[in-house]
Amino acid sequence: ERCMSSQDFSWPTAKVITNSIIRRNAESLVGCGVRESEARSQVLQVVTKIQRFANQYTTLNPAKNVDSIAKSARGGLLKGNGMQPDMHFLGHSVQATEEAVVCPELGMKGNLDVTVSATTSTLPNGNIPAEPPQTSLMSIELKTGHNQNPQSAHMAQLALYTMMLRVRRGPNRPSTTPMSQPLNREATIGAGESGMLLYLNHENYRASHVSPTMNEIKSLIGQRNIVASELERVSSPRGVILSYEDEN
Repeated sequence: ERCMSSQDFSWPTAKVITNSIIRRNAESLVGCGVRESEARSQVLQVVTKIQRFANQYTTLNPAKNVDSIAKSARGGLLKGNGMQPDMHFLGHSVQATEEAVVCPELGMKGNLDVTVSATTSTLPNGNIPAEPPQTSLMSIELKTGHNQNPQSAHMAQLALYTMMLRVRRGPNRPSTTPMSQPLNREATIGAGESGMLLYLNHENYRASHVSPTMNEIKSLIGQRNIVASELERVSSPRGVILSYEDEN
């Protein structure tokens, strides 16, 4: 997130950020019995994967001396999960990190890991785009750990964040701006209909395209209503009410 915020994935910046994180958490590291050199080594192992991700899916200050994965002019290929289509994804700028979003319209709140401005092309029929590339705001949900198989709970979380972002920033309108031209409307573009679910650890990374269908949205809102109803029910006063007759 610090690299995303600074839009700089170079080794000098990564080392400065790593040292800052280690110093800020020095007391916790000592309590866990982890040496400074060990913590620094583990963090820097992840940096290489972050740089490869940035080179594949963004135009943000590509790092040198990193094995890059070939990408087309439309960006890196973002695989869809299940029945969801693949898409080309090319991030241009970071709009926010750890953005706290309160959405009264949906009755929900949450923290969006990363919000980026990206140009995407949906590929429902193999490598043939269904429509011209569109530029919109998209949410990236970051998950760390060894299991990099997309989890239903994680996809549901990203689907809700996608809806909240569209309510907060407004839906995106189709754009006819050619890919070769620089973006000059980032402050006014709306949110897209999908997001990226990114699994990242020191061994590898995996990015998936998550685009909730209308039935999935209805189901998620229904689950939200059930949770809200139960929370209201359990918050009602409980116990035994004692009443005394007037002795007079």
